[in-house]
Amino acid sequence: MGKCMARFVKLACLASAFAVFAVAASAKDWKTGQAYVASVDSMARTITLNDQLYHVPASCRIQRESGVRIPLSELRVAIRPGVLLVLMNEVDYVRFEAIKKRSGWEMVEITVLERAPE
Repeated sequence: MGKCMARFVKLACLASAFAVFAVAASAKDWKTGQAYVASVDSMARTITLNDQLYHVPASCRIQRESGVRIPLSELRVAIRPGVLLVLMNEVDYVRFEAIKKRSGWEMVEITVLERAPE
């Protein structure tokens, strides 16, 4: 009975150590933030925020704060062909969650905020 209990305790300790490592590893592979939308390529399903390119899978939820879902192509961006200056109130400000994959960063959720924080 004593050996069985000792093995169980060792196994439990090993399992908890692995769980802590897995959580720590996943935390660095998870990113949340807020930013202006620099550019969007709806054909390639990518978005650029803070000079970082993110893949936007079809399963990614893109919505306004009100909860209304919108397509990727409707996001208002800062970099527009043939336009040198864009007013910041004409660019969407978003809150996002992304996860690191082998191929790069992938969006999980994008929420278009009514206005940027001051």
